[in-house]
Amino acid sequence: MVDCLIRLMLDDRNLKINYLATWNEGDFDDVCRKRRIEIIG
Repeated sequence: MVDCLIRLMLDDRNLKINYLATWNEGDFDDVCRKRRIEIIG
């Protein structure tokens, strides 16, 4: 459930997010690539 909430936040254009620190890169790769958010693993 937490991953779903994070994905919704990452996809929200109203939030300015530049980086995401996670060890689970595969779950967020698509949405981060779309928004050009760098994943720090």
